Amino acid sequence: MIICEKKDAAKRISKILSGEVYKTEKYARVDYYTFDDNIVIGLKGHIMSLDYPEEFRKWSYRKLENMLEAEPVKTISDHNIGKLIDKLISEVGEIIIATDFDREGELIGVETLNYIYSSGWKGKISRIRFSSLSPGEIKTAFASPVDIDYGLSDAGETRQHIDLMWGAILTRYTSIISGRGGSEFLSVGRVQTPTLALIVMREKEIKSFVPKKYYDIHADVALGKDKFEINLKKNPIEEKEEAVNIHDSIKNIKKGKVVDVREKTVVEKRPIPFDTTSFIQEATKLGLTATRVMSIAEDLYTSGLISYPRTDNTVYPKTINFREIIEKFNNGKYAEYANDILSSEKLVPSRGKVETTDHPPIYPVDNSDVSSLDAVHRKIYDLIVRRFLSTFMDDAERISRTADIDIGSEIFEAYGIVTTKKGWKDAYPFIGRPDIIIPEIHADDIVFVEEIIMEEKETKPPGRYSQGRLIKEMSKLELGTKATRHEIIQKLYSRGFISGKNPVPTIIGEAIIDVLRKYAQEVTSNKMTSKLEEDMNKIADGKIKKRDVIEESRTMLEKILKELKEKDSNVKKDITEAINIQNTVGICSCGGNLRIIKTRNGRRFVGCSNYPKCKVTYSLPPHGKIVPLGTVCKDCGAPMVKLVSGRMRYNICINLKCDSNKLPVKKKSDKKEDVNKEYENKDENKIEEKVKL
Repeated sequence: MIICEKKDAAKRISKILSGEVYKTEKYARVDYYTFDDNIVIGLKGHIMSLDYPEEFRKWSYRKLENMLEAEPVKTISDHNIGKLIDKLISEVGEIIIATDFDREGELIGVETLNYIYSSGWKGKISRIRFSSLSPGEIKTAFASPVDIDYGLSDAGETRQHIDLMWGAILTRYTSIISGRGGSEFLSVGRVQTPTLALIVMREKEIKSFVPKKYYDIHADVALGKDKFEINLKKNPIEEKEEAVNIHDSIKNIKKGKVVDVREKTVVEKRPIPFDTTSFIQEATKLGLTATRVMSIAEDLYTSGLISYPRTDNTVYPKTINFREIIEKFNNGKYAEYANDILSSEKLVPSRGKVETTDHPPIYPVDNSDVSSLDAVHRKIYDLIVRRFLSTFMDDAERISRTADIDIGSEIFEAYGIVTTKKGWKDAYPFIGRPDIIIPEIHADDIVFVEEIIMEEKETKPPGRYSQGRLIKEMSKLELGTKATRHEIIQKLYSRGFISGKNPVPTIIGEAIIDVLRKYAQEVTSNKMTSKLEEDMNKIADGKIKKRDVIEESRTMLEKILKELKEKDSNVKKDITEAINIQNTVGICSCGGNLRIIKTRNGRRFVGCSNYPKCKVTYSLPPHGKIVPLGTVCKDCGAPMVKLVSGRMRYNICINLKCDSNKLPVKKKSDKKEDVNKEYENKDENKIEEKVKL
């Protein structure tokens, strides 16, 4: 029995090992593959889940300390896979673990083995390791099996245990204390919360930023028929008076003299191989989210087109047959670059600073099925191919020319830079600045001044993190792993803590960080998390025991929970205030705040904060995210909101019976359909389940 991490990998391995002569069979709604005397099963990741015992299923404030002492248990979570294994295991004398070679993959394999052992099975066990699903590498891996790395799986299990402990206990605490239950719980996590803190602190920097004025002076000049711009070397000038005096003293001068010209060759080194972080950084510039990028990379990997996409390595191992791979691209769109590389006697790629022994950097391993890819997958595949080829190409070269030009004893600077050798930029045009063209300038040349301009400017606040930059910062601070960072960001979106393409904290997201920074700062810091990453490596290397690391983390969490409970009333007040602000959709006619209120059965409506004095209510559609727009309806004066449902966006009046909510229906009759059709507001406590949009 060959156990793979996913169905696609199982199918591809079956195809390779059987020479494409295999059968697809099904049991318990799970596909599996057979050939010769082999059974190949594709899991769906973890088939076992780690959780607290049944007695802790109901959330309880009083039981939080008990949870600290309780031992989580593992139970089968994918029952269909379990049934399949139960059915087939009696026929099996040998098990080969062929899950991904990393902590998570090793843990998935060991968990599956433990499930099999629980049935009393005894037989031969082996492990194969591979970094791509290419035929050559898979056949080599199966010819050279190794032992299970229990240190690696222990490291993965330690992280799993600690993440559960911190996440379950702190999430329950913040949710219970603020009255947020069910789907409205407030999630706190060992990696998630420090990552959110990065976003929140950057937003605070932006909001608190006080711009300072400064002044730039530049001139439009001509040399012969060529016109170009030059800048005062004293820029930026902080004092307006100084800038005005300089400008007034030279604004009417019509000629300038070149007093110095400097040239130098600028070498732009070829890029280093892709690790996961740099790959996500580059790929997200193409307009995709980090989660989407990694999903596509996983698809390309299981299709046998690229190597394993989760790696910290930036140095290609010597075992890769570069010439064989590059020869795959000597026809078609990459032919020019591939043939140029292949013309060299020796292929020497660039190398980064990090060299590991688990997986190589990300590189293409095949191009046989590229035509079947959709446009987005082709775009990511193209990025990986071009990056790979560029690591073998020559450095790019540019010549920069800087000229000092005297205008009325004030020195201006002309700067130009021109590419003289494109090198790797031919294949990989995604990074680098464009050329700046200025005419050929020599000392003592006279330039004619067309206009001298003084501009008042302001310093700019720091920019928000893009998803790519955020992942780079997480990597730097050792928040999460190469395999989980994009998932952490996606979790912050799904929890409602951040929004926008470049993450911006929501009111509740910011409040959670403010509260935890005030009362339990360790939870928002990367220090504990980065130390745990060090401990993970030590566990994998057999230097420390997983139990010691878990106990150390448990002691730390116990201290934090005690500190939080001592400030219960303050924590509740701060979080509740933030929730009320975030749930406010506008101002009531009585002056109170109109807030989104959720009933115990999960229904929602808008009510006034001055209830019971004011009994104004509005019913809401049962599904979709409500985003206040800060405007009022021109017809009835009620607040306007945006209703977000999947990919659809509707700007609607909160008064669903308002005429402004009539939307055109695309029918020949040209009739209009009311968004409130079939809707009845029977009383303020009952909301109809259906609102037609």
